Amino acid sequence: SEDCVNNKLIMPCLPKLVKAIRYLSAVPPRQRDELFVTKISQNLHRISLTDNLIESLGDIVYLEVKKPGNSIKEGQHMASLESSKGIVELHAPFDCKITKINEELVEQPSLLNRTAGNLGWLCEVETSTK
Repeated sequence: SEDCVNNKLIMPCLPKLVKAIRYLSAVPPRQRDELFVTKISQNLHRISLTDNLIESLGDIVYLEVKKPGNSIKEGQHMASLESSKGIVELHAPFDCKITKINEELVEQPSLLNRTAGNLGWLCEVETSTK
């Protein structure tokens, strides 16, 4: 609620804060810094690289993303990047199924060196609705 944001009522906000802290502590710090997840619909998400990761990698020369149809558990390998500074393995931020990959980016990974936002997405994934 807005009161939580404005710090007017701390006690009613504690359950929300505790939940957020538990989530953040359960996700490895590096993982939180690598991927940006945009919700497209109820159970469809677009996964992109963060600007921080792109900047830290230098020139990206190779990208491999698991093929559509692959189901991936949280924390499992979903993509690899190779840059002038080394190789980075990316892991799924949650259980999901890859529905679409950015073929243009896989064919020309150097686009990541100058593209962010709409063109710099890696894949679209579907989560199960329970």
